[in-house]
Amino acid sequence: MSQLSFNPKEVVQYIVELGKLKVEKKVALLILQGIMAGAFISFGGIAFVNVFANTTDPGLGLFLASAIFPVGIIAILLLGFELVTSNMMIMIGVYGKSCKTAKAFKMLGIVWLANLVGTILIALIARSANIFTPQMVNVINTIGEAKANLTYWEMLLRGILCNMLVCAGVLMALTAKDNISKIITIWFPIVVFILCRAEHIVANMFFLPMAYLTGANISIFDIINNFFFVTVGNFIGGALIIGGVSYMTQIKEW
Repeated sequence: MSQLSFNPKEVVQYIVELGKLKVEKKVALLILQGIMAGAFISFGGIAFVNVFANTTDPGLGLFLASAIFPVGIIAILLLGFELVTSNMMIMIGVYGKSCKTAKAFKMLGIVWLANLVGTILIALIARSANIFTPQMVNVINTIGEAKANLTYWEMLLRGILCNMLVCAGVLMALTAKDNISKIITIWFPIVVFILCRAEHIVANMFFLPMAYLTGANISIFDIINNFFFVTVGNFIGGALIIGGVSYMTQIKEW
């Protein structure tokens, strides 16, 4: 069965109206949907590490691993789970006065915490199930240490770039008529943000704790720093740049 599709202006207007619905969601529902979103991002992370660890050529390994990672975000998009990065576009609802700023930030805070719970649960299960081979441990530790050793400025800027791509991908997917088109549309921007070495807070909620659990040379303080600056960068990229420009160009009367 075909699904409704929107043109760009209708997509932005849809998000304005969606803002009110999201901030009125029950907290328990946001938590459950947020945990599931974190879990599915983690599944994509595990697949990424496994493919990269078992590919001889590093360049090919990065591309193939990047190609499999979007499975998590695709599942979130199609199943209606709550991911904090794409939800940062709820600020479009604030700009359109369909919801209050305080309620929008409350919703984002709940989803952020729920995403973290989901990623850590999967990291703990993966460790207990011995899913990570020695080769995979080496990869996850390298990823975790590289992320932890970025400067604050690099974390912020890479966070901005990442959520510009993620939110643009979600907006484009909403213009698609069927699920296959949605999958293809969201797949490309996600692959690109990985190849650009951009920083996604929910992906980092998996990679960094997983690396910590497998013995990487990182501290809890390193993880908290990364979470803070990447979250701020993601917010700027998704809420202010993509969200703000989309509202200004599609809804605001000039």
